Amino acid sequence: MKTFTPKDVFAQADFPLRVERTKTISGRYPLHGHGFTELEFVMTGTATEMVNGVACQLAPGDVYVLHPGEIHNVRTMRNFETCFLQFLPEKLVPRLEDLRQLPGYRMLFDPLPPHAKPRGFSARIHLDVQQLAHAQTLHTELHREMLTRLPGYQHVCLGLFLQLLTFLCRQCDPHTQQSMHSFDAIAPAIGYIEQHAHEAISLAKLAHVCALSSSTLSRQFRKITGHAPIEYLIRRRVLKSTDLLHTENLSITDVAFQSGFDDSNYYTRQFKHVMGVTPRAYRARASRAV
Repeated sequence: MKTFTPKDVFAQADFPLRVERTKTISGRYPLHGHGFTELEFVMTGTATEMVNGVACQLAPGDVYVLHPGEIHNVRTMRNFETCFLQFLPEKLVPRLEDLRQLPGYRMLFDPLPPHAKPRGFSARIHLDVQQLAHAQTLHTELHREMLTRLPGYQHVCLGLFLQLLTFLCRQCDPHTQQSMHSFDAIAPAIGYIEQHAHEAISLAKLAHVCALSSSTLSRQFRKITGHAPIEYLIRRRVLKSTDLLHTENLSITDVAFQSGFDDSNYYTRQFKHVMGVTPRAYRARASRAV
């Protein structure tokens, strides 16, 4: 089993931060561990991740932290894509007591003592579509700064890094996250949505793949994701479109069709409902951030 050390991943020992976004992949990733903290949030696709000996289902919006010494591997990945950060908290947030005082920070980033180590994820939350899009924007800006390395980039990167961590910590609601253990019941529906988002999908079809009644699936789905299944499907399509909107040579109509919408006007209404702005305004704001 491979154990990755800080020397393996950090280009600069005095600035231990690595920021990446995986390409869409399928298949498996071998068992490994690492000597640093890894934060990941799932953008697209589904996967089963073995963490400390337990199989955990992953879907878009899942955010999880792997602490040094935790052993994991990813298997049965289907169109799986994540944004991730690898870092040493003691080097990057040594004196920020206000951040460390957030309950969410303790929940996500304070490793448990060895005798209290849980099986499976020790730190995991779920973001809705708007929250995930915001986290993606911060990650994209951070990744760009890490790549360009313009003068003063470390200060900018540290600011964006802390902004992202603070945002995630603020999303930690213990009452909401308690339902994460029930995710397996709706995992087949999530997987089907991820693989067939461009197709017409009915509630009956999603209930069938989960071997549940439509009413039971709707109740479980809303409890875990905060949305009805078809509403979740629309939000997934909207999130997919935010990536396409960064491509200037695509018209709004093209973005709508490639995201699974049959009508650009309907797409615009749904986008504004989910994101709070029109697709055109979102694209303009994204271009100004570059």
